[in-house]
Amino acid sequence: KETINETWEFCRQVEPYISDWDFSVLAVYPGSDIFENRDKYDVVFNENDMYNPFKVGSGWKALVSTANLSKDQITYFRNKFHKRFKYNNSLC
Repeated sequence: KETINETWEFCRQVEPYISDWDFSVLAVYPGSDIFENRDKYDVVFNENDMYNPFKVGSGWKALVSTANLSKDQITYFRNKFHKRFKYNNSLC
């Protein structure tokens, strides 16, 4: 959560210089270093989920979690960033 707060503050600082934002969630690909060394990156995922879409309709869903953030929490924060910075909704 500390990293999320740091990223939020970074986005606020660079906001005047960015004309378009795009926020995504981690997609772990078989054969990648993260896939092969998930403990090193504190990432938990079901290998079968990696073949499912992480973007469903107009929404995103996280397919990974960490020791500190669930899939739902990661999805929530991704959507919060998107709403606030992509659409400049300063009420978030």
